[in-house]
Amino acid sequence: MITLKEIKRYPDTNSVEATWVDGEVVVKCHSYDQVQMDMLAADLGTDLAEYQWIIDEVQANMLPVPAPPVFVPQSITMRQARLQLLADGLLDDVDAAVNTLGTAAKIEWEYASEIQRSNPLVLAMQMVLSWDSAMVDQFFTEASLL
Repeated sequence: MITLKEIKRYPDTNSVEATWVDGEVVVKCHSYDQVQMDMLAADLGTDLAEYQWIIDEVQANMLPVPAPPVFVPQSITMRQARLQLLADGLLDDVDAAVNTLGTAAKIEWEYASEIQRSNPLVLAMQMVLSWDSAMVDQFFTEASLL
């Protein structure tokens, strides 16, 4: 007959480990993460009432699930950059600003096929537009979808 032998709560990881045995033989040992308390409740079956307090304690101390890191493209095509600037109503302003930066900037703006996030022209436009780094990241992210 399979019975619950042991249940342990690990507060440092906010998880629970349960072990079931058939006589002296371990038939199942499973670690349940904080988001798997429904699975633990189902696995406990008739023993649930006795151990509900552990599930309640884990759920009361649930740690927030970290958001996945945001991917910021490190380059976009000039087509994407111009279309995004147009959508943001900034294309004419940037064109005018580039014309004040000298011949090299104008050549790069007109003939480059892509623009790198770390390009000095991007840093210059960041200053002209009074954007912080998060705004530039958002611009590159949105432009990459075009």
